[in-house]
Amino acid sequence: MNKVLGFAVAMVVSAVTLTSANAERLTAESGDLLRGSDMRSLFADATFTGINEFGNDYVSNLYEGGDMTGDAISPDGILLESDTGRWWVRNDVWCREWDTWFGGFPACFKIVKDGDTIKFFDTSNNLVSDTTYTANAAAPR
Repeated sequence: MNKVLGFAVAMVVSAVTLTSANAERLTAESGDLLRGSDMRSLFADATFTGINEFGNDYVSNLYEGGDMTGDAISPDGILLESDTGRWWVRNDVWCREWDTWFGGFPACFKIVKDGDTIKFFDTSNNLVSDTTYTANAAAPR
């Protein structure tokens, strides 16, 4: 399976797993639901990090102005793949579109910040995924 397709399949599997009956819902979330102005300032030059379904680390760098870069890294530290894309905020919803990951299709989420964790909720208010957030940590371009 090609790495990009594998990454996309992993995220779909993750989304299906997290939307089970035991999944966190937006109506009962811990943390703060972010508004558009909060997201614009918090995510400018920020980093999201986490682990995908294959056990690979990922790092997404979000830059002021809406550009972003992403890397998938194996458990032994080998760069598996990279992508670039865009992010934006519309009507208190955070959106992203990778050039190739996730088929290059845009996706939008309601965002909850809980300490250093960012939680992504779909339009049905189900938790899709979460990631670690670090402010002012985006890699230099």
